[in-house]
Amino acid sequence: MNISQFAKKRDIQTQTVAIYIRRHPELFEGLTTQDGKSIELSEEALEILNEVYPLQQPMEIENEKLIEELERTKADLEEARDYIIRLQKRLIECLLDVEL
Repeated sequence: MNISQFAKKRDIQTQTVAIYIRRHPELFEGLTTQDGKSIELSEEALEILNEVYPLQQPMEIENEKLIEELERTKADLEEARDYIIRLQKRLIECLLDVEL
């Protein structure tokens, strides 16, 4: 894998990785090779860079718990809506009784 491929997978600029490698020659001595304009990374170099620039892990959500909570909230809202409708009907009935 080269620097560009590594950077692309992590959504960072290629220069960011190249600068890090240049600033830490003691870590990368003998672990990179120049292939034309591309710098190839050895497995050891990848391990070092993975520590500095780890892949972003998707946020894990406990889906079942979230779905259960959403269902309870939905049921509560429906119950509240029905209660409001009953109150509105009673209010209308009371107002109609007063006017007659």
